[in-house]
Amino acid sequence: GASVRVVNSAIHGTRLTSKGPWADGIMLAAGLSSGAAVAVQIDARSVIANNARTGVAMLAKASLQVAGDVSKNALCGIWAGSASVVTVTGDASFGDNVLVGVAVTGGADLQLDGATIRGTVAQTLAKRGDDRDAGDGIGVFDGARATIRNARLQSNARAGVLVHQAKQLADGSPDVVISGSVMTGGKYAVVVNGSPAPSFAASNTYESANAEDSNGQSSSGGTGTAREPSPEDKVNATMPVKTDICDASTNCTPSF
Repeated sequence: GASVRVVNSAIHGTRLTSKGPWADGIMLAAGLSSGAAVAVQIDARSVIANNARTGVAMLAKASLQVAGDVSKNALCGIWAGSASVVTVTGDASFGDNVLVGVAVTGGADLQLDGATIRGTVAQTLAKRGDDRDAGDGIGVFDGARATIRNARLQSNARAGVLVHQAKQLADGSPDVVISGSVMTGGKYAVVVNGSPAPSFAASNTYESANAEDSNGQSSSGGTGTAREPSPEDKVNATMPVKTDICDASTNCTPSF
């Protein structure tokens, strides 16, 4: 039931020790037995950076509001599970985090409006027995849902948004909304694994900054003209979407 505000503060430079893997900037873990939610607010003048694991780890039912800078953390800027609710406002900035800028899983709900997520650093998913690199701006995993509006997703190593086993709507498509957002760089704008890709709003724009990106992105910006879809890709006329960068036996979710 705790409620905490982080105001005009820097939480940075945590280090791993021999006592365990806990090296997060902020960990929300209370209420495991009582079910009472923990609430944390991070204001626009605060910085959560250079921590040896996540910037913010939400391991229990919790509510998080972020308006500050969450950058250069060694395993995700935010990792939210356990049906947590994450609200990210337009003042927030995520830069150079490893694996994922913002990840929601375990039934969590992401509400993101106007934030910048840039430069997520690729790292091999070795703990999953996978030699491919992950490096995504936003990850929506394992029963989570997301509403992403007016985001600026810039030069993330793999995908602007990765959707893997998210909460499903009645038609089987993931419960993920993307609108008014600008995606530049990276290999893919959006990747949807294992379910039909939703039809994203026409207000999104995108610009390719990577020669490997062939999913209909326009080198001049704006809404590009999609190429003819191949059997392994689904390309939406208003937002390039790639399906299935992981096979059915591989979990795309980075190990926490």
